[in-house]
Amino acid sequence: MNVLSLIDDHRFGCVVQGLRGEDLHDASVRDRLQALWIDKGLIIFRDGDSDPDFHIALSAIFGDLQVHAVKEILVEGRDKLIQLVANPDSSSIVEVNGVERAGFIPWHSDQIYTQQINHGGILKIVDQPDEGGETGFVDQIEAYQRLPDDLRRKCEGLEVIYQLRPRDFTRFLPFQTLRVVKEAAFQAALAERAANGAFPPVAHPLVFVQPETGRKVLNLSPAFALGIVGLPAEEGSALIMELAKILTDESVAYDHSWAEGDLVLWDNWRMLHCARGVRPGDLRIGHRTSIAGDYSLGRFLTADETAAFASFVLN
Repeated sequence: MNVLSLIDDHRFGCVVQGLRGEDLHDASVRDRLQALWIDKGLIIFRDGDSDPDFHIALSAIFGDLQVHAVKEILVEGRDKLIQLVANPDSSSIVEVNGVERAGFIPWHSDQIYTQQINHGGILKIVDQPDEGGETGFVDQIEAYQRLPDDLRRKCEGLEVIYQLRPRDFTRFLPFQTLRVVKEAAFQAALAERAANGAFPPVAHPLVFVQPETGRKVLNLSPAFALGIVGLPAEEGSALIMELAKILTDESVAYDHSWAEGDLVLWDNWRMLHCARGVRPGDLRIGHRTSIAGDYSLGRFLTADETAAFASFVLN
């Protein structure tokens, strides 16, 4: 196993080259990979094995694998993998800053709209167009360090309200203006499930401490965020937007351009990510695992909080 230098001189992320299936049986290799994951937050596996069995076995080094909460995107016959598809027939088309993109997903943390968010995932692109399709990453440990002292103090002890609302999850994207051109077919079924209460609102801390290192993490997912517990709607929205401007500054993001066989692991408790999308008409298919491991800080809202949330967010 060859560990390469930091990615593009970023303060997060590294490359591991030439990892093979037999390497996964070596306890020292597994320990080293786990330590890199905690330290760097993002690992790109390149020029090694990458078939589905290896993809799943590698993911299992970092924790138990879970079945994703959104059943509509599971890979048939392999419920430990989800399929993320951009194609002319089945994917949404979104106009992003005036440019149409299929398969675009804004800055988010996976499953932040549930009480127990997964710890990470490994993504592989199994069908990639010749242009576009990058995946963006932002480190929320580094983002917390960039916050002014007064803003750090303001964030302490606060919780963000999240909810999966498939047709309303883009309100805190300061550098992206979005317009839905075409909605994916599965979105209608997902919206119906959400309307019937399948995804009740939850709260997660705005800042938490990475247990292994003591480093503080800014825990904000611009997608799916709706407000701050206990703050009036306008005040909470202003704070989220202020943080989102710092967090999603494109100058600090890393965009991964996919090479054949790449597997990318990220720490979902720490990293934001986004799918930049592809040209409408192009095909892009990704397979991704979900690594379990609740950080035990998310919770459902109380009855009083739910009532307050409904009065200032849902109306």
